[in-house]
Amino acid sequence: AQKLLLQQHSVDAIAEAHDGTLYALVRDYKNGGGGELVALDTAGRELWTRLESNSTLLLGRQGTVYTAGGTTIVAYTPTGRRIWRRVESRGALALAERADGTVLVAGSRWLDAFTPKGKRVWRAQVGRSSYYQSPALAVDSNGTAYAATGDGRLDVIARNGRRLDSLSIGPSTQYGSLAIEIGPDGKLILTDTNGYLRVYGS
Repeated sequence: AQKLLLQQHSVDAIAEAHDGTLYALVRDYKNGGGGELVALDTAGRELWTRLESNSTLLLGRQGTVYTAGGTTIVAYTPTGRRIWRRVESRGALALAERADGTVLVAGSRWLDAFTPKGKRVWRAQVGRSSYYQSPALAVDSNGTAYAATGDGRLDVIARNGRRLDSLSIGPSTQYGSLAIEIGPDGKLILTDTNGYLRVYGS
């Protein structure tokens, strides 16, 4: 096992590229808790860092590094060059990517689809209130998005932004942690607002 040391840092998110490069969103407590995006090689050596306050990380299929948090979305090349940055007043709290490279960004009430160059394609409402916890987001092989929100809803959104379904997954809550995943067999697996594990699919 390889151990990489990030002293006096708290890690919010981490992802590994095909070439073994590790990307981590960290809080640097040596500098008052400010955020950084750090790239490390396979030996744990720092390749580059960028000041970054976001807390959600997605590594795209073409190697693009996406971060989101609060109201901000940022895209970087694997070498750390910023490609684009957007500020979305309706929130940017969860990330997913379709097979065609479309990036999905969920706030507590809205789901946005962006091209790899940062142009919005569509916006769909998910959830019913911005008062609750951060959403959980997943996308299947057909490009259908699934957004679980703290008001106890699972919204199913088609590739074109049209809502296909909205299911109850428990009561509204500000607490706990939502998680959602598409299994290799296509089953949808999620934790609901009661803390139960739910599995959808044949």
